[in-house]
Amino acid sequence: MVRRNGPNKVDVVLRDRSAHPALDGLSSMAEVSTLQLEFNFLSALTGDPKYAMELMKVLEHIKTLPKVNRLVPIYIK
Repeated sequence: MVRRNGPNKVDVVLRDRSAHPALDGLSSMAEVSTLQLEFNFLSALTGDPKYAMELMKVLEHIKTLPKVNRLVPIYIK
């Protein structure tokens, strides 16, 4: 997924209303998996497959990452 506004703000501090990008621009697999579910649900709700298809590009990238015991790293770029 192309990010037009830079890395996601993954460290959010509600008390002082601040947000910071992840170290080194990395994303966690949990974040990516959540987006996958949300975009698939959005496609189902709207009847438009473009949202799910966009995240499929990310899944294809994940398949190319080096794995240890068939597991991808917790943080990916």
